[in-house]
Amino acid sequence: MPEQRPHTDLIRFSSTVPSADYAVLTPPQIYVAEPVSQRLVSNVRATRWTDGNPNLDNDPHIASLYLYTSSRLLPPRGDPNLAYSKLVSHFDNFDETYYVPDEEARTVSRYITDKMIAQPGWMSGVLDGIYETCDNLERFAVSFEEAPDFSIFGDRELKAIYDMHTTIHLAVYDYARIPEALDRGGDYFTNYLRDHVKERLTSKRGEAPDAAALNTTFSRLVAPEKASELENADIDLLKIAVAIKNDATEDGAQRDLLGGSRKDVQLHLDPKYRRMIRKHRRNYGFMEYHGYGNRSLPQDTTIIDKVAQLLKGDPEAALHKKEERLERNKLAKDELFVELGIDPAM
Repeated sequence: MPEQRPHTDLIRFSSTVPSADYAVLTPPQIYVAEPVSQRLVSNVRATRWTDGNPNLDNDPHIASLYLYTSSRLLPPRGDPNLAYSKLVSHFDNFDETYYVPDEEARTVSRYITDKMIAQPGWMSGVLDGIYETCDNLERFAVSFEEAPDFSIFGDRELKAIYDMHTTIHLAVYDYARIPEALDRGGDYFTNYLRDHVKERLTSKRGEAPDAAALNTTFSRLVAPEKASELENADIDLLKIAVAIKNDATEDGAQRDLLGGSRKDVQLHLDPKYRRMIRKHRRNYGFMEYHGYGNRSLPQDTTIIDKVAQLLKGDPEAALHKKEERLERNKLAKDELFVELGIDPAM
């Protein structure tokens, strides 16, 4: 008998090929068939879809990994209640939007929310899993810090690298796809939190807050008090610019150097700043590839150009503004926790 597979249709449409073409993705292979079967056409048309998420400048291979771990073919943590029976993904050039069944999106959101309420430590374990698997992925990426000449590898070596990356990356999404599903298809989790905050405000203040007061309170509670990785990259870059700007040696020669030619910079930039720039590239260079830039692997000169641009403004003021905002968010949140009787450690 043929192998029975869990029921999930993973369909990809692309505006760059005839609309009748489709591909069912099962990493690491892509199975292409044409034309689309009538069953699949009917299935797509009969389903009410909700927008999962737009992903700009996206890598189709990476997309296949996170779509796979949102499906019942390989559900997060092996729990089919965390996955969808079918997904549709549309690529226009390299901009992707994927869709999941509307009712299933709400069902998954409710399931995750109910599980967090029943098992308060469960989501903490999921978040710990995200950190651990991301660290594993980072260690794998660091082993290719300097882009190797892949032409020297044979097919077996290339397949081994590909399979290792696929395994490590799938492990990340095995955890990371869970919190991402909380608000997919209608802000279910956000609305749950807003209703809880409204109840707390009503209880503490003796009357229900109006919409403006509720929005203000909720925004203060969810405002970030720690920098994201994207913001950390900006902050560390600003710190390099501030250090060079305040360099007192040679009457600001280091600062002025960055306004000159790349050749002068390469020849005369102080080694300590070279080390800072190289460290920044190692720590955050992956962001350029992951859709936050032009997908090229950044060189030291890429970081130097960014620092030179910052030195045309006031990097100290920009750095202070970022750090002050995070501290201000934390203080405002702590005040609300006291007022609403919420334990910050929860």
